[in-house]
Amino acid sequence: HYLMSLAHMNHCAERRSFTRREALEMGEEYVVGGIHRSVEDLVADCIHRGILEVDGMGGLSFGHLTYQEYLCAEYLAHENNVTFITKLLLNPWWKKVLDFYAARKQNIGPLFEECCKRGLNGHSAARLLELAELAPLTARRHMNVARVVT
Repeated sequence: HYLMSLAHMNHCAERRSFTRREALEMGEEYVVGGIHRSVEDLVADCIHRGILEVDGMGGLSFGHLTYQEYLCAEYLAHENNVTFITKLLLNPWWKKVLDFYAARKQNIGPLFEECCKRGLNGHSAARLLELAELAPLTARRHMNVARVVT
Protein backbone atom coordinates (compact mmCIF):
# COMPACT_ATOMS: atom_id res chain seq x y z
CA HIS A 1 0.00 0.00 0.00
CA TYR A 2 2.94 2.29 0.67
CA LEU A 3 4.30 1.89 -2.84
CA MET A 4 0.85 2.26 -4.42
CA SER A 5 0.26 5.49 -2.49
CA LEU A 6 3.71 6.80 -3.35
CA ALA A 7 3.18 6.04 -7.04
CA HIS A 8 -0.26 7.69 -6.97
CA MET A 9 1.07 10.82 -5.28
CA ASN A 10 3.86 11.06 -7.82
CA HIS A 11 1.64 10.39 -10.83
CA CYS A 12 -0.89 13.00 -9.71
CA ALA A 13 1.97 15.50 -9.69
CA GLU A 14 2.86 14.35 -13.25
CA ARG A 15 6.45 13.57 -12.39
CA ARG A 16 8.72 10.57 -12.34
CA SER A 17 10.81 11.27 -9.26
CA PHE A 18 10.32 12.52 -5.73
CA THR A 19 12.43 13.54 -2.78
CA ARG A 20 13.53 11.30 0.04
CA ARG A 21 11.60 13.59 2.38
CA GLU A 22 8.38 12.94 0.42
CA ALA A 23 9.02 9.20 0.57
CA LEU A 24 9.60 9.41 4.32
CA GLU A 25 6.47 11.51 4.93
CA MET A 26 4.33 9.12 2.87
CA GLY A 27 5.78 6.15 4.73
CA GLU A 28 4.85 7.30 8.23
CA GLU A 29 1.51 5.49 8.24
CA TYR A 30 2.90 2.30 6.67
CA VAL A 31 5.62 1.35 9.14
CA VAL A 32 4.69 -2.04 10.57
CA GLY A 33 6.27 -3.15 13.82
CA GLY A 34 8.41 -6.24 13.50
CA ILE A 35 9.18 -5.56 9.84
CA HIS A 36 10.69 -2.07 9.88
CA ARG A 37 11.79 -0.17 12.96
CA SER A 38 11.31 3.21 11.31
CA VAL A 39 10.16 4.87 8.14
CA GLU A 40 13.83 5.32 7.22
CA ASP A 41 14.20 1.53 7.37
CA LEU A 42 11.14 1.12 5.13
CA VAL A 43 12.54 3.45 2.48
CA ALA A 44 16.02 1.91 2.75
CA ASP A 45 14.49 -1.55 2.31
CA CYS A 46 12.66 -0.44 -0.85
CA ILE A 47 15.93 0.96 -2.22
CA HIS A 48 17.90 -2.15 -1.24
CA ARG A 49 15.37 -4.42 -2.98
CA GLY A 50 15.50 -2.27 -6.13
CA ILE A 51 11.87 -1.18 -5.91
CA LEU A 52 12.96 2.43 -5.54
CA GLU A 53 16.06 3.81 -7.21
CA VAL A 54 18.23 6.76 -6.25
CA ASP A 55 18.90 9.08 -9.18
CA GLY A 56 22.01 11.17 -9.80
CA MET A 57 20.53 14.16 -7.96
CA GLY A 58 19.65 12.17 -4.83
CA GLY A 59 15.97 11.90 -5.68
CA LEU A 60 14.02 8.67 -5.75
CA SER A 61 11.97 7.01 -8.47
CA PHE A 62 10.50 3.68 -9.45
CA GLY A 63 13.22 3.42 -12.09
CA HIS A 64 10.95 2.92 -15.05
CA LEU A 65 7.76 4.92 -15.54
CA THR A 66 5.85 1.70 -16.23
CA TYR A 67 6.42 0.54 -12.63
CA GLN A 68 4.97 3.80 -11.34
CA GLU A 69 2.03 3.52 -13.73
CA TYR A 70 1.31 -0.06 -12.68
CA LEU A 71 1.42 0.74 -8.96
CA CYS A 72 -0.73 3.81 -9.50
CA ALA A 73 -3.28 1.64 -11.33
CA GLU A 74 -3.28 -0.77 -8.40
CA TYR A 75 -3.99 2.19 -6.13
CA LEU A 76 -6.91 3.25 -8.35
CA ALA A 77 -8.26 -0.31 -8.46
CA HIS A 78 -8.06 -0.54 -4.68
CA GLU A 79 -9.66 2.87 -4.05
CA ASN A 80 -12.02 2.62 -7.06
CA ASN A 81 -12.88 6.31 -7.03
CA VAL A 82 -14.61 6.39 -10.43
CA THR A 83 -15.40 10.10 -10.06
CA PHE A 84 -11.66 10.80 -9.91
CA ILE A 85 -10.93 8.37 -12.74
CA THR A 86 -13.46 9.96 -15.12
CA LYS A 87 -11.51 13.21 -14.89
CA LEU A 88 -8.39 11.41 -16.14
CA LEU A 89 -10.00 9.54 -19.00
CA LEU A 90 -8.63 11.68 -21.84
CA ASN A 91 -5.39 12.81 -20.18
CA PRO A 92 -2.43 11.29 -22.09
CA TRP A 93 -0.27 11.17 -18.92
CA TRP A 94 -2.81 8.71 -17.41
CA LYS A 95 -3.34 6.50 -20.49
CA LYS A 96 -1.18 3.55 -19.41
CA VAL A 97 -2.38 3.83 -15.79
CA LEU A 98 -5.99 3.51 -16.94
CA ASP A 99 -5.09 0.62 -19.24
CA PHE A 100 -3.58 -1.21 -16.26
CA TYR A 101 -6.59 -0.22 -14.14
CA ALA A 102 -9.09 -1.67 -16.62
CA ALA A 103 -7.12 -4.91 -16.94
CA ARG A 104 -6.91 -5.20 -13.16
CA LYS A 105 -10.60 -4.46 -12.54
CA GLN A 106 -11.85 -6.72 -15.35
CA ASN A 107 -15.23 -4.94 -15.08
CA ILE A 108 -15.34 -1.18 -15.59
CA GLY A 109 -19.15 -0.91 -15.61
CA PRO A 110 -19.10 1.60 -12.72
CA LEU A 111 -16.75 3.80 -14.75
CA PHE A 112 -19.14 3.70 -17.72
CA GLU A 113 -22.02 4.63 -15.41
CA GLU A 114 -20.15 7.55 -13.89
CA CYS A 115 -19.15 8.85 -17.32
CA CYS A 116 -22.77 8.61 -18.50
CA LYS A 117 -23.92 10.61 -15.47
CA ARG A 118 -21.40 13.32 -16.30
CA GLY A 119 -22.33 13.40 -19.98
CA LEU A 120 -20.55 11.07 -22.33
CA ASN A 121 -19.02 12.59 -25.47
CA GLY A 122 -17.53 10.86 -28.49
CA HIS A 123 -13.93 11.01 -27.28
CA SER A 124 -14.77 9.71 -23.82
CA ALA A 125 -16.95 6.96 -25.28
CA ALA A 126 -14.16 5.87 -27.62
CA ARG A 127 -11.67 5.75 -24.72
CA LEU A 128 -14.11 3.75 -22.58
CA LEU A 129 -14.49 1.24 -25.40
CA GLU A 130 -10.69 0.91 -25.57
CA LEU A 131 -10.60 0.26 -21.84
CA ALA A 132 -13.47 -2.24 -22.09
CA GLU A 133 -11.32 -4.31 -24.46
CA LEU A 134 -8.96 -4.75 -21.50
CA ALA A 135 -11.80 -5.42 -19.04
CA PRO A 136 -13.64 -8.43 -20.50
CA LEU A 137 -16.20 -8.70 -17.69
CA THR A 138 -17.72 -5.31 -18.52
CA ALA A 139 -21.38 -5.74 -19.46
CA ARG A 140 -22.27 -5.31 -23.11
CA ARG A 141 -25.04 -2.87 -22.22
CA HIS A 142 -22.37 -0.38 -21.12
CA MET A 143 -20.45 -0.80 -24.32
CA ASN A 144 -23.61 -0.45 -26.42
CA VAL A 145 -24.33 2.95 -24.87
CA ALA A 146 -20.78 4.08 -25.64
CA ARG A 147 -21.01 2.81 -29.22
CA VAL A 148 -24.15 4.88 -29.81
CA VAL A 149 -22.31 8.01 -28.64
CA THR A 150 -19.29 7.37 -30.85
